[in-house]
Amino acid sequence: MHCKRSFITNLNFKRGITVLFFVVWILIALVNPVPISTVLISFSTLLLIAYTFIFRLDYKIDNWVFILLLMFLLNFLVNGLFTHKESVRWLLAFWVCFFSIYFLLRACGMRIILQVYKYIAILVSAFCILQQASSILGIAFFYDLSWLGVESRVTFAGPFLRVTAFFAEPAHLGFFLMYPTFIAIINKRLLSDFIIIIAFVMTFSVGSFGMLIILLIGYYLFIDKRITVKSFLILMIVLTGFILLLNFIPEFSHKFNSLFVGGDALLLSENRSKAAPYFLVFVNLSSFLDSPFFGNGFGTRLVIYELYLSDILGNVKNPDQFISNEVFFAKIMGEMGAIGLITFFYIIYKRWSKASEQNKIFLFLFLVVSLKSGSYFNPALLFFLNMYFIKKL
Repeated sequence: MHCKRSFITNLNFKRGITVLFFVVWILIALVNPVPISTVLISFSTLLLIAYTFIFRLDYKIDNWVFILLLMFLLNFLVNGLFTHKESVRWLLAFWVCFFSIYFLLRACGMRIILQVYKYIAILVSAFCILQQASSILGIAFFYDLSWLGVESRVTFAGPFLRVTAFFAEPAHLGFFLMYPTFIAIINKRLLSDFIIIIAFVMTFSVGSFGMLIILLIGYYLFIDKRITVKSFLILMIVLTGFILLLNFIPEFSHKFNSLFVGGDALLLSENRSKAAPYFLVFVNLSSFLDSPFFGNGFGTRLVIYELYLSDILGNVKNPDQFISNEVFFAKIMGEMGAIGLITFFYIIYKRWSKASEQNKIFLFLFLVVSLKSGSYFNPALLFFLNMYFIKKL
């Protein structure tokens, strides 16, 4: 991002607005994403805008954001989506979320953002340990948050609670803790950041563990570009931990094994973790082949499912359980076609040569999380993508 320094100088304001963002991130995962996105995240944006109007005007938009805006506009024009109320609603919500994070990072800078991120990750991790202890002691108040008026999603892995903190499910917590866990591992801060690592492990999320392993391998091969004895030992320790979980936690092992099922077994409800993203890729590939240049249009996910899901499911009961919101680039492929895919990869490619190591880590975070999440309102995706482009402030 092309600002030499952040355009807000009040340190307490920066910290406060950043804390608000991370609180909203947690709440989005707990409650319905669209209303929370458009109300709470937009609130942080309005504070930033009001502040800069009063003290300093600085609203330069980076070229890559301008290109994205043009791509979305072109997609809407070609597909005639301005008359499609659902797509317009999704588009407005997406850009409210996007610009909230974009202006937040420009206003506060990477250094403040990462400091607050670390402190909140520690607090969240401490609460996770409290949840695990309360589960062992049989005190449901701290780990079953249904008293907040949300759906109870308590799950266990063997005798252990799969911790969630205030997130909707363990995988969402895994997205949030993945960066501080990764940094602790590569910087050998395993003791000082032990509480974060323990909380990450206690999610017992196969997806989060798999993404962390991919992230480590990607870092050593494409960013650090070397595998030393220490880095090799780190990989072996992480892999050993993964294998131990497979052997001693039946639920963890079952989730992992479900990744390799095929045929009619995909239609079993217990294999939904594999089936849902599989069918998502299938229907979006079908959409892409029918409309290769511009897809079916942004925000038409459910339309795409209605058009193509029956081709593979036939007359299966309860097809809604196989509708997924994962695999970000598969959704882009189906909704925005080759133009959308090429645009995304182009802006990522153009930044790579000028990106710092920290920027590149966030790009890899964005890419690995995009395998498991495709929500246009997932703060993890938008935050990691924007952090790839920001300069250290």
